[in-house]
Amino acid sequence: SSSGGGGGHQRQQRPKRRGKGLSFSESTAVEEWDEDSLAKAKETGSKKVHLVLFYSSRGFYDEGRDKDFTGKLFEEATSNVQFVVSVNKVDCEQQETLCKAEGHKLSSVQKKAALALYIGGKKKAWKGGKLSQLTEKLLGNFVDAHLPTNVVKTLYSEAEAESWLQRECGGSKAKAGWGLCVLFVDEANAFKDSLKFLYSTFAHKYQGKVSFARVKSARSFRTESLAEISKSAPAVVAFCNGQLSQAEVFPSDVTKPLSRIASRFGTWIMSFYGGKKCANMIDLGKLAAEDLRTLPLKTLKSLLQKNGRACTNCIEKEDFVKELEIISNRVVDKTEL
Repeated sequence: SSSGGGGGHQRQQRPKRRGKGLSFSESTAVEEWDEDSLAKAKETGSKKVHLVLFYSSRGFYDEGRDKDFTGKLFEEATSNVQFVVSVNKVDCEQQETLCKAEGHKLSSVQKKAALALYIGGKKKAWKGGKLSQLTEKLLGNFVDAHLPTNVVKTLYSEAEAESWLQRECGGSKAKAGWGLCVLFVDEANAFKDSLKFLYSTFAHKYQGKVSFARVKSARSFRTESLAEISKSAPAVVAFCNGQLSQAEVFPSDVTKPLSRIASRFGTWIMSFYGGKKCANMIDLGKLAAEDLRTLPLKTLKSLLQKNGRACTNCIEKEDFVKELEIISNRVVDKTEL
């Protein structure tokens, strides 16, 4: 027997309603994320910082509480931030499994986009209010709030500054792999908001390669190079090999907006890549053999390259030291006699 008396007709399924969703310009700098990107971002100890927007390309944002949020607004808010951190997006219509694994159901994302930060392999959700009110300053503060507190060392005296330089960048036990120490010389508490975000994020990114610190004021410093820098504070200065004499000041006004300095700061830091620039600042003629022995092995190798020597037979650190002594005419190379 049949129930419903001759009904037999199945109810037609309504076509899924399609919303406007979020769209981005063809030339957008916001990169599309996939599962490989996620896996790299979640690696323990990852130094790269990622901002990720989970959204729908056919959601109903124009009907919701955050109806003024658009792809264009997100692009504008992150236009300068993208020089400091990786800015990404995930269309949950295309990457539903990925979104669900990260706690973002498609049905939820279709109503409201979600923003998250991936730092040190961990995810931090945005809790800063409506995305339609997103600004560069809010994003910077969001990132800065989740950075490890020890990435930028605060120094309070000239003695502390000199000790930090030697410990981090001078000698064979230097912690900064590139032999580079970057010091923010503050004045009138300029170290805040976008500038603090920029400096602290780079400190996190280059941890182990470059050491970053901040001194609240250098007005009372007597060391000539530091006293001179304090006159143009706030300023950022790089010191090579723990030496106050091997200094280079960042050539831009750090009080300018992020749009003016973010890209330049990144390029400037990368000019010291691998320690070669710091090695080039060393004057072999003024270095005693004992000083050579305090330099990291990587710096010794860079010094040899700078002077056109390969030293294929060098194995131990002492071999590199002796080769450099030959170059500086302190030791006679017996093979040339």
